[in-house]
Amino acid sequence: ENLKIKNYPGVKVFAFVDNVQELMAVSSAIVTKPGGLSSSELLAMDLAPIFIAAIPGQETTNMYALESLGVGVSARSAEDIRNIVLDYINHPEKLSTVRERIKQIRKPHAAGELCDAVCQNRL
Repeated sequence: ENLKIKNYPGVKVFAFVDNVQELMAVSSAIVTKPGGLSSSELLAMDLAPIFIAAIPGQETTNMYALESLGVGVSARSAEDIRNIVLDYINHPEKLSTVRERIKQIRKPHAAGELCDAVCQNRL
């Protein structure tokens, strides 16, 4: 609600939506908490993550791991988010680099590979 009041140009603010996959498909970046499912989804969708409000433990570990691989950046304030987004807009090569790194690290067939390894007693 607070973001709607600010009425930033070029920014669309949504309340609850049930078409997240559609919004992700037409996006280049995502502002999100670094939970396990969110992290998996953003990797699958080639979205450059801007991490916010990580909960100590799994979420901070996810955030640090992805940041160390050159995928994502953390933001501590709305101003940080604004600056990161503007940096991506003004330097599209940075966004391209993040998306290329995502392609290098993601494992789209991990479940099948794990199942094959278990079935072949390699684990």
